[in-house]
Amino acid sequence: MVSVSRPLLAFAAARAQGRLFSFGTARHCAGFSGPVGEGKPQHDFKVLNRDLAYAGWRKIVKKTVRVEDEKDYVFDVVHQEEPSVAVLVWHTQTNTLTLIKEFAPGREEVAHGVVAGMYEKNKHDSPLQAAKYELEEEAHLLGGTWHTLCEDDETTVNADKYSSNEFYCWLVVDPYVTPTPKPMDDEEFIEIRRGVSMQECMRMVGRGELSIVSSFVVLMGARKLRQLGLLEGDF
Repeated sequence: MVSVSRPLLAFAAARAQGRLFSFGTARHCAGFSGPVGEGKPQHDFKVLNRDLAYAGWRKIVKKTVRVEDEKDYVFDVVHQEEPSVAVLVWHTQTNTLTLIKEFAPGREEVAHGVVAGMYEKNKHDSPLQAAKYELEEEAHLLGGTWHTLCEDDETTVNADKYSSNEFYCWLVVDPYVTPTPKPMDDEEFIEIRRGVSMQECMRMVGRGELSIVSSFVVLMGARKLRQLGLLEGDF
């Protein structure tokens, strides 16, 4: 087990409040209940229209939303037909992580991250199988003991409020290297970084070197490792 320094943790597993739905169908979203806070009060929202504005590797959907049956607003949402998976890799023999390093088109730079990819229902039997395939393709690893990082295997985490992408998140402990991994996708140029300490990874999170999704998976993974007795100390 390893001891690391503590930043403040403010992350909790979020249960997804919606799933993918067909275009053009009105959807009612009730406001939050609970103690009244500052700022604008929460209202009831109804999605009136979903119009496809752009279709490429990702889609942009214009959503018309009515608030309290009074005023309509239009939002541009990045739409993905299928959800995604993300995996944190931990090795107990060395008390280290395996991360990947690849070009991030949005940031226009090479960045670290956790193993991640899409759950394609025409290729995968389940989100977990998709995660295992991505682990093999991107990190050249197989097997290991798998733990969900959310409330259960069905819970997903939304990538961003202006995105429909939902992530299934896992921790895998002690997978082994395969000399004959599945090939990466053509557009993937991935460097595998083994032996990354939790301290170093937390510094990356604090410096903004990981995406929000990767940072969430690292922090939730660290919490799970502590619950399993595989990570000691404050961080």
